[in-house]
Amino acid sequence: MRQPRFLYSRRFSTQPFYAILHFKEEGVGLVWLIILGAVMIALVFGMIYLIACVGRFSIIQKISGGGKWRRRGLSFLILAVVFSILTMTISLMNAIIVFLHLVLFFLLFGLAAQIFERYTGKQSMINRQGWLALGFCAVYLTAAYGFCHHVWKKDYTLQTDKELGTLKIALIADSHLGTTFDGEGFARHLKTIEAQSQNLLMLAGDLVDDEASSEDLLRAG
Repeated sequence: MRQPRFLYSRRFSTQPFYAILHFKEEGVGLVWLIILGAVMIALVFGMIYLIACVGRFSIIQKISGGGKWRRRGLSFLILAVVFSILTMTISLMNAIIVFLHLVLFFLLFGLAAQIFERYTGKQSMINRQGWLALGFCAVYLTAAYGFCHHVWKKDYTLQTDKELGTLKIALIADSHLGTTFDGEGFARHLKTIEAQSQNLLMLAGDLVDDEASSEDLLRAG
């Protein structure tokens, strides 16, 4: 997200500056409102689509007794419980991300299943769309979780004509404290960096997320 720029003015009055800054903040807020609205619409329609997809599993059909509304109600209950568990364990935003990925995989494999049946003329008794979507989504998100919680270290050697001597700089970026790391985990990585005897420590951005607590911030320091 682009931060509001602090503009310099030769005028003694600061009113034009605050007017421009307020305008930029409103513009940024409008963009986020549009994004949030699009996400919520996608979540609602995605939930409706997932209810239909989950209802195609044979075990759901057996438990519901074949009734359409009972099958939909059971599917909704399962999705609601899973969504609630994800919200309590990995935060609301991450739960939404998981569900949107699940919708995407169900759409992709549903399209693949329709193409396969059209060209082969065969209909499978197994819910391939459902099992493939669940399997690929689980593998994909598990790999993404591992990548997010892994610290990638890269070493660069830069040359300059300036007389700086030997300068060792450590740069930290995208720690997302509160989402990928807690305070103690971040503090451990800081000790690892400190052990390398750098001359300067820089933070490039995305240090904390909204989920970070004050206790985590204190432990991270």
